[in-house]
Amino acid sequence: MLVKHSFLSLSRGGLQAIPKYPISSSATLFAVRPKPPPSRLTVQPNQTKEFRDDPDFSYVDGRLAPYGMGQTIRIKQQIEFVKTICKYSKELDAVKAESAAKLKAEQDAIQHRLDRRLKPKGDKHPHTSTQDSS
Repeated sequence: MLVKHSFLSLSRGGLQAIPKYPISSSATLFAVRPKPPPSRLTVQPNQTKEFRDDPDFSYVDGRLAPYGMGQTIRIKQQIEFVKTICKYSKELDAVKAESAAKLKAEQDAIQHRLDRRLKPKGDKHPHTSTQDSS
């Protein structure tokens, strides 16, 4: 049984059995360990707006500080995002207006067909008559 599931090695201490498939419990313990509650999670200071977007320093004479690392890229990305959002919102408004106009045209066509029909004349329908019975 020892030879089947392990390798034999000769070392200073003599013949030792080395398992073929070493079992590690640290990975299992890490996977089973519960995550800390959200209140105990550390807050990353660079993820807040104040540290990410504001300059690190200012000059005494009031000049603006140069942009920080990755800030120009982030600003350009935000400008592109705004442009695409505006473009798509205009397209949505156009589609909404077009569908509303199409629906109104269909309703007008139905109403026009109903207006062209012959209307009952005379006293065929006494329940719609406007005469008083007193």
